[in-house]
Amino acid sequence: MKTNLLTILGAFVLFFAASCQQGNTTGLKISGAIENGRAKDIAIDKIDFTNQPVTLMEAKADEGAFSFSFDSVLDAGIYRIRIERKNVFLLLNGKESDIKITGNFNDLSNQTAEVKGSPLSQEFNEIMKEFSISQDAEMIRGKIKTADPLVGSMLLINVFGPRPEFADMHLTVSKELTEAYPGSDIAKNYNDLALNLEKSQARKLATEKIKIGAPAPEIAMENPDGKIMKLSDLKGKVVLLDFWASWCGPCRKANPHVVEIYQKYKDQGFTVYSVSLDGLDSRTKSRLKADQIGPRLESSKDKWMAAIEKDKLTWENHVSSLDKWDTPAASAYGVTSIPRTFLIDREGNISAINPRFNLEEAILKVL
Repeated sequence: MKTNLLTILGAFVLFFAASCQQGNTTGLKISGAIENGRAKDIAIDKIDFTNQPVTLMEAKADEGAFSFSFDSVLDAGIYRIRIERKNVFLLLNGKESDIKITGNFNDLSNQTAEVKGSPLSQEFNEIMKEFSISQDAEMIRGKIKTADPLVGSMLLINVFGPRPEFADMHLTVSKELTEAYPGSDIAKNYNDLALNLEKSQARKLATEKIKIGAPAPEIAMENPDGKIMKLSDLKGKVVLLDFWASWCGPCRKANPHVVEIYQKYKDQGFTVYSVSLDGLDSRTKSRLKADQIGPRLESSKDKWMAAIEKDKLTWENHVSSLDKWDTPAASAYGVTSIPRTFLIDREGNISAINPRFNLEEAILKVL
């Protein structure tokens, strides 16, 4: 009987100790060691996508060291450690207990700081470090699809911004965020943002010269060899009408993805009709002497053809009037900036406007 009683008492003590230990881990500690951060004012804020931060705690660094302790875990969401004018963002899933941050105040950011104890923050930091080197927006788009939606939302905001043309992407991630973190403030806040972007995009499209569902205006322009290439001759295919130029950096960065999509779907009835805004517009010509215009146009044409070859734009339909912003086709489609694309279905109607970062999905809908 003694043995049984001791056994029971021992088990009770172990259970009580375990319970106490679990009780000690229900809070959250965030500490850091910031080199060159001596006596800096430090705060932790809860933030959202409307830029309305709420300061939770403030402290002063002691030789660059700081610590914040909370009696309970913080809700899933986005927070930031603010050291004067520099920030390190924390993406929390609500399960963290001990987070440690190290870095140097002189270049402090999510790309330079090391964050331990917060898996989502680490994931976000690693992706942003990769992007800072590659500047590959398509890589980010792929990461958004596979990452935790809290990470995805921050990637989308940081790389693409809260811009109406990306409303579809924001709505998709918002739905995933709501499913992953139901009832959370950050999910509600992000959903409001996504819905507002959708409304803004709808208003923007309502003022566009080209409307979705309308017939694509005809284009008939010369290719580099002087042959007339008509857009209407491609009826029966799904066509990406691409306004670009050899001098347009974002256009050139987008070309590898267009090439990839072309190679993937060309045998299924997809092609590209490229309108180059190389050349000289009337404003540029007015600043040149008469004998300068011809050589400059020839040089511009050479650059256009060289870009086609260098970027491996192997489809046949390359046209240009060499009028830069005075290109009639650009005027017909209301193009005032590039890259600018229009997806045209097999019947010759506009299916999507500027599907740059959801190009494959847009093609598959009509292919």
